[in-house]
Amino acid sequence: MESCNVELIFDHVGHFGKFQIFLYLICAYQNISCGIHYLASVFMSSIPEHTCKPPGKILKAVFHNLSAWTLEDVLALRSPDQKDHITVELQDGEIWELTRCSRTWRENTSRLGNESSGYGLDSPCSDGYVYDQSKGRNSVVERLNLVCDRKWYAYMIQPLFICGVMLGSITFGYVSDRFGRRVVLWSTSICVFFFGIASIFIFDYFSFMAVRFFLTMATSGYFGVVFVYVMEFIGKKSRTWASMHLNTFFAIGVMLVALVSSMANAWWLYQIILCIVTTPFILCCWMLPETPLWLLSEGRYNEAQGVIDTMAMWNESSRCDLEELLSLDMSSSCDQSCAGVRKLSLGDLFHDRNVSRRTLAVWLVWFTVNFGYHVFFMEAIQGKENEYLYLFLVGEWDIDVPYGH
Repeated sequence: MESCNVELIFDHVGHFGKFQIFLYLICAYQNISCGIHYLASVFMSSIPEHTCKPPGKILKAVFHNLSAWTLEDVLALRSPDQKDHITVELQDGEIWELTRCSRTWRENTSRLGNESSGYGLDSPCSDGYVYDQSKGRNSVVERLNLVCDRKWYAYMIQPLFICGVMLGSITFGYVSDRFGRRVVLWSTSICVFFFGIASIFIFDYFSFMAVRFFLTMATSGYFGVVFVYVMEFIGKKSRTWASMHLNTFFAIGVMLVALVSSMANAWWLYQIILCIVTTPFILCCWMLPETPLWLLSEGRYNEAQGVIDTMAMWNESSRCDLEELLSLDMSSSCDQSCAGVRKLSLGDLFHDRNVSRRTLAVWLVWFTVNFGYHVFFMEAIQGKENEYLYLFLVGEWDIDVPYGH
């Protein structure tokens, strides 16, 4: 079956009629959720300004020429490049000097100031840490104390995310070819909602990473397969601009992350709001049919004819007879029509040296582009005074780029 013959179907039923618009809007809406979960880890893994927590209630805190009643007030004004300690006086009269990862008890309590005098030994932050709350953020880094000697745990969130994206694209892409596009869209969307909600109730690092890994796998699986799904329903006259606008919905998800992050100061509330976005698609995805092109490739001609007839009815166009148009034997069973077709597998991507080289080259380019994309977003907001606004503008820029603005 040649691709030029398949395009004749759209000449009969319409390249982008009511039926395609309906499916397009449903599928594109879920791309908002993909943009959300792709970029949610930007704020999730960023390390806020922090300091070691003293062993008692604070009476007064001093940092350089600044005096305050709470550590939070001091942290809101301290920049990441400032390494000096914060001196605090406790209600029992003890004086402690606090750095980001250690604390020191001062023997000389006659004067509260930043001058070093009469120190005891440094001690670890056994009482935890105090974090800068001026930006209203309550991230997983704060919840699990992923700072100091545990900060490399926070650094592992993004690399694991990239690995989940890569594995999800490969796995669900293969599954969609074997079992259909619709199955993948259903399963990945349900997994996105389930794992997104599950992450709210996770209170240890390794469980959190496992949940996030499967969440990113599902998100990547949907994002890759939905592009193929939508394009197989749209004719070539509308295919180019339709594919560009799918990424517009992804960018809207990025902008939504910035808005929700600026308003929701609790981690659980942040996750719930972002996961709710997936709900409308889950309620509507049962209406999505399988693509006629995949059904034709599997020899399920009668089912493909049914989908084509539905498209023609919605688009108010003439009926397209696949048996006549594509010279198909509609009376043959699927087993008979597919008997001579060899099923492909992932192993075929490495069946000889030339194909293996091309496969690895494509994967390397894909990984580099994805990794660079996420690093760009991480660096774009790092150290910015209003990082939420900056991420929102970067998302808006992501909408303009395909149109050359």
